[in-house]
Amino acid sequence: MSVSNDRIALPRHFVDANLRIGGTAAQPVLAGAATFSRGDLLVASLAERNGNGANGGAQGGLNPVLDIDLIAGDAVWVNVGGLRLQIHGQVHASGAWRAPRLAGEVTADRGTFVAFNNTFTLTEGSASFTEFRGITPYIDARAETRITVVRRPAPGAPEQLEAVRVYLHVTGTPDALNLALSSDPPL
Repeated sequence: MSVSNDRIALPRHFVDANLRIGGTAAQPVLAGAATFSRGDLLVASLAERNGNGANGGAQGGLNPVLDIDLIAGDAVWVNVGGLRLQIHGQVHASGAWRAPRLAGEVTADRGTFVAFNNTFTLTEGSASFTEFRGITPYIDARAETRITVVRRPAPGAPEQLEAVRVYLHVTGTPDALNLALSSDPPL
């Protein structure tokens, strides 16, 4: 069974796919490539996936082997919790449907999220996938925001408002993130 170069118009996004279902009835294989364009992909966070079962569903039924390239085409946005990022890149899905393994990298050069009660703007970011982590990425991202602080230059002097740019560098996996904050001027 094969679907080649078909464009599927779904609400809010498009998928160009060249997929094949092969193998046996007992062990089907889903292979090929799918390009997602012009839309938002909603991704469950690790906490949501773990809360709903590691496999996200029933254990019975078919569990096809995967051999699929997933490609971010034009204007693809990923939404994970409070994060919204426009992505580019490609990952390869292998393993089985209920225990997929991803390999590859996606990058983001646009996006926003809220941290420390401030909206940060992404300046650069990447999510690198390696098969041994399953679907958990290693993240390396930089973002910034502007805040206003109140300073008193000297005792007894009037307070002054000062604009400060705050930088955030995030590295690690979503379940063990390292955060580094800096600012200009220094706080």
